[in-house]
Amino acid sequence: MAATFSTVNNPNVWNTNFLEDNPAFAFQAARPTRGMNFEGAPRSFFDYFRNRQSQLEQEFVGEQGRLAASGQPPSGTNVDFLNQFPWMQRWLALTPEQRGVRSAQPLRWNIPR
Repeated sequence: MAATFSTVNNPNVWNTNFLEDNPAFAFQAARPTRGMNFEGAPRSFFDYFRNRQSQLEQEFVGEQGRLAASGQPPSGTNVDFLNQFPWMQRWLALTPEQRGVRSAQPLRWNIPR
C-alpha cells in the first residue's frame, strides 16, 4: 500500500491500514507479551501464542467465510479480531499438558525390608 498524504498525516489510519495489509505484523503487535496486562502469567502462556499466527489467521478467515456463506457482511478486520481475541481464556481452556504444566512424578519410597 502506498502511503498517501492523508494517511501520512494521520498515523492511526496509516497504522490500521499497514497492520491490515500485513497480517504477520498485526499478529506480532497483538499477541501477548510481558507488560501487556498479563501480569503473573507464566512463560508457557507467552510461548504458546508465539507460534500461533497461522492458526489464528485461519480462524479469522473461517469466521469471515461462514458469515459470507450465510449472506452476512464481514464482521470486522483482522486487527479487530486480534484485539478482541480472548487470549487468556483460550489458553486456560487447554489441558495442563498443552499449557506446559508438568505433572509431578509419583513418589516412590524405597524402604528396605
